[in-house]
Amino acid sequence: MSGPVRIVLGVTVPESLKFLGPLPQVLCNAGWDVHLVSHPGPLPPAIAAKNIKFHAIPMARKPSITRDLQSLLLWFSVLRKV
Repeated sequence: MSGPVRIVLGVTVPESLKFLGPLPQVLCNAGWDVHLVSHPGPLPPAIAAKNIKFHAIPMARKPSITRDLQSLLLWFSVLRKV
């Protein structure tokens, strides 16, 4: 395998990214290609590092077949790109 190791970390709302603590930055500093996925919104300052890629996917907390299917398809798209 060539290139950096990639990891995708996902949460439903950006506020939950703070629970990852320093993990994304530690992985990034270790040479990993770090990607974060969350519902659109402001990122916590500790996460807004320039070497960490952020992908916004609308994810509703209330179940809905159409919205959930759209979110799932967007997840597949992000994972395919990564």
